[in-house]
Amino acid sequence: MASATGIPMIINDVVHGRKEIKEPVLVELIQSKAMQRMKGICQQGVPEEYILKSQPSFCRYDHCVGTMLILKKLGASLEEQAAGLLHDVSHTAFSHVVDYVFGGGEKEDYQDSIHHTFFGSGTELAGILEKHGMNPEDISDFGRYSLLEQEQPEMCADRFDYTTRYWTVYGDRDFAKSCLNSAAARSGIMAFTSRDAAHEFAVRHTVWQPEWAGWGGTQFDMRIRWYLFGEALRIAMQYSIVELKDFMGTDAFVMRKIDRARNPVITKIFKVLRKPLKYKVSSGGRPRLVLHSKFRYVDPLFMDGGEFRRLSDVDKRFVASTESHRRLNKIGIQLESIEGIDIPINNEQS
Repeated sequence: MASATGIPMIINDVVHGRKEIKEPVLVELIQSKAMQRMKGICQQGVPEEYILKSQPSFCRYDHCVGTMLILKKLGASLEEQAAGLLHDVSHTAFSHVVDYVFGGGEKEDYQDSIHHTFFGSGTELAGILEKHGMNPEDISDFGRYSLLEQEQPEMCADRFDYTTRYWTVYGDRDFAKSCLNSAAARSGIMAFTSRDAAHEFAVRHTVWQPEWAGWGGTQFDMRIRWYLFGEALRIAMQYSIVELKDFMGTDAFVMRKIDRARNPVITKIFKVLRKPLKYKVSSGGRPRLVLHSKFRYVDPLFMDGGEFRRLSDVDKRFVASTESHRRLNKIGIQLESIEGIDIPINNEQS
């Protein structure tokens, strides 16, 4: 990586390659305790020992740095790059799995609700930002930065990074390279330089979710793991094995507290998670458990003769495919059983 404020900093990123960071504010933010904590938080939410090796994983730190790097490539202001670097700094341990513990799972927005607290007066990040003439309140406000964050189904740097990063970690570096070469921005709007590039990205963004059971997908394995691991966290909270403040640490920190407690129900859940899951989908009647997730999709703009056009306006097959995935997501995963576990745990639907 590099220096302890010896500028510049060298970053070797799986998507962007070797990059030099020269801006002092970005270097200091990257080296902050708040950002370094992100190295201990898995993007998938469930710790790696409890997911299949075929399911690619990376940490929140990698995603944050990657989001900053795509913003830099798009010519975003230094303030927007800083906001991009810090946009996930409020994630708790276990990322979005915590949304299913604290409620609001279908929105997956717990970290957004506490984001501003990381930028308050006297905080580490506020001190760094103010030192370099930036307003912490502005940097913490996603709504100010149109390249960084957009409501679905718009394209933005956040969605761009976690999609291309997933496929790169999975092994398809050519896809990420093609996306980087095709990404562009004009008047604060992110788009692709061709219809083909927009189509490829949009399809990959939707397809990896059900196919590899990613965040919000319609496939089963990873979502069931989210449910089981989330229930283990709920039990740990219920028995005061962990407290809310513990989630402001890393995955490993919380796991050490849980493992030391040796709660028999949690131990049983972890034993099931260490192996390939065996489960039975309900074939009719009333399922014992229905799992839902946030539906994620993108309908990007692309350049055509100097004008913006939207993919869904010119590609009806893409529209039909998206709606098919949406319907499956709404139905959810209807389960009759999970081998080794009596469901629903705690008699709650998730």
